[in-house]
Amino acid sequence: MPETAYRLKSIDDSRFNALSESQRHLVADKLLGTFYFGMEPAVLDEMIASGNFVSSVKEMLSTERNDLTAAEARLNDTDDEGEFRFSDWPSGAAEVAMILARFYVLLELDKSYMQYWSAYILSSTIMFSPAYELESSHNPNIDRIYGALVRAQREEYTIGYTAFLH
Repeated sequence: MPETAYRLKSIDDSRFNALSESQRHLVADKLLGTFYFGMEPAVLDEMIASGNFVSSVKEMLSTERNDLTAAEARLNDTDDEGEFRFSDWPSGAAEVAMILARFYVLLELDKSYMQYWSAYILSSTIMFSPAYELESSHNPNIDRIYGALVRAQREEYTIGYTAFLH
């Protein structure tokens, strides 16, 4: 069976708009929730009412809109008042918390957000997991594997090629 046979047909704007209002909100909420991304209710309502919610989200995910330099600076703020201090967390958990904090500082749902999210999801799978919960795992493995997955996403490598490199 060819790989194209495994693809699910994506929803388009016309099928999305044919749903009831509550169903449209449910689908939009599930989609954004999958990405751990929240929107102001008024902004979400406006996007849904525009009639092109699906194409808007697709366009958002294909363009760069976040200021990555500012996001990284906020994450790596070294003063005592820094928001993201996880040094007292258990081994391995601090690294994962920092990865998740990145989603908080990326203010826009965009291509880079999708790349970070994809890398996080892949790093949580058995194939790519650094197994940080095991004492035998070294914490640098968490950052190394996650970083390699982000780079693979940025280079637009296929999952097969990424697995080969891993």
